Amino acid sequence: MITNRLQGLFLIAVAAACSLSVSAQETSVTTPAADTWVGSGITARGTSNTVEIRTSAADGKNFYGLMTFSFTKPNSGYRVKSASLRLTTRYKKGDSATSIYPFKGSFTENSVFEDVSADITTALSAAPLAQFRLNSCLAWAPTDAGVTDDFVTVDKWQVTVDLTAYARSAAGGTFSILLAKDMDQANSSQIYTREATDVTNTTKGFTFAAADLVPQLTVEYEVDANQYTSTTTTVADTHLSVKAPARNYGSSGTMEVYTYTNPDDPAKNQNFMGLLAFDIPAEALTADYTVQSATLRLVTERQKGNNSMALYAYDNNFDESTATYDTESSYITTALGTAPVATFKAAGEWNKSIVYDAVSDASATVSAWTNEIDLTDYVRTLTAPRFNLLLAATENGNTQKLFFTKEAQTFSNAKNPAITFTAADIIPQLTVVYTKNTSTGITDLRQPTVPAREGIYTLQGVRVSTVDKAGVYIINGRKVVVRK
Repeated sequence: MITNRLQGLFLIAVAAACSLSVSAQETSVTTPAADTWVGSGITARGTSNTVEIRTSAADGKNFYGLMTFSFTKPNSGYRVKSASLRLTTRYKKGDSATSIYPFKGSFTENSVFEDVSADITTALSAAPLAQFRLNSCLAWAPTDAGVTDDFVTVDKWQVTVDLTAYARSAAGGTFSILLAKDMDQANSSQIYTREATDVTNTTKGFTFAAADLVPQLTVEYEVDANQYTSTTTTVADTHLSVKAPARNYGSSGTMEVYTYTNPDDPAKNQNFMGLLAFDIPAEALTADYTVQSATLRLVTERQKGNNSMALYAYDNNFDESTATYDTESSYITTALGTAPVATFKAAGEWNKSIVYDAVSDASATVSAWTNEIDLTDYVRTLTAPRFNLLLAATENGNTQKLFFTKEAQTFSNAKNPAITFTAADIIPQLTVVYTKNTSTGITDLRQPTVPAREGIYTLQGVRVSTVDKAGVYIINGRKVVVRK
């Protein structure tokens, strides 16, 4: 009897433990943090309730949708099981074949085409994350009288797209996408955005709720027994100054970053840049493991002037106690001659220091000053545990940007002592999530799964020997717009 009772208690305990492990991470359901569309000669449509997509080589009017999603990051020991994006069509004209591409640039809902054109070109050169067709009733919108009886429910206007692999590779739980129409046609289609409101068809007597129209990302999680997380702080960090080339700043609690060139008075030129070094587990770099994400946390102390930043690979294991601009200048020149491994806009309240200035309520939390920077692609290229980064401002401006270093201390805001940031929350930190490859294989998230085809193809999939007229072609797996 006692044995049976103990067995029963054991089974209850096991069931409870299993229940806790399953429910430890709730499903994340989010709408876009930002969405808009841009096109040549088109002004920003930030408050529009739709994004418009169009591809036409004939008149060069190409429109692209941009969306950013932030979802709950997997807890330690978990991974993304699935990620599905629901899109609702307002109308489709012409062929509705659509592709989603990874978008690595940054945008706001007030961005125009010129702001992001280079990032769009980069996005379109990659293999698409997903390809699908929009659903709607011919070329009608839900409010039109021509809608047929079999399109009076919102699901007939929706499509669900699998973005699991992309979500798994999204460090920090944030990613951006670009939507493009595949067919080269002089017409466009529209997809509802987060600004969508209820729509009613008075002829048919139905209403679609806004909650069913806005884009929606659903992320599910699962236990990953082979997952490991490494969280480390900088092994070295400092900043350098062209104006004080022999000075060492290794003991400073902040690193200063800005670039200023005065063409009328070169004596006023300023150039400050930061250096950071991290160590990551050597095993994460072996063939037995796959790096799923690598996220750099960098906290802003002050954000004044232009806030566009870039991080570059830096090929020198510098010593923060002795490094000066003079000792590092050749490595700096080499680093700045390469493409940045990441770019970001410095967080924080404009023209304020969180240490010394009065700030708004919205800026009273450490998250408002925290930059989460995705370094996944770069970390996957590493062959040694230590790596170094150069931090530089990408825009010209005679104003300071400061970021906390590992020497930072807990502080209270000088104007409002109730605002206190702890040292543990502000020093630079790198979080690397990596998984052990199993015999059944863990999906390699480094590249989309759509294979590239060698040769030249039309968007209809017909292979051609040469490009003899204007249009959109797939050349060696990449979409190329040809104008003649």
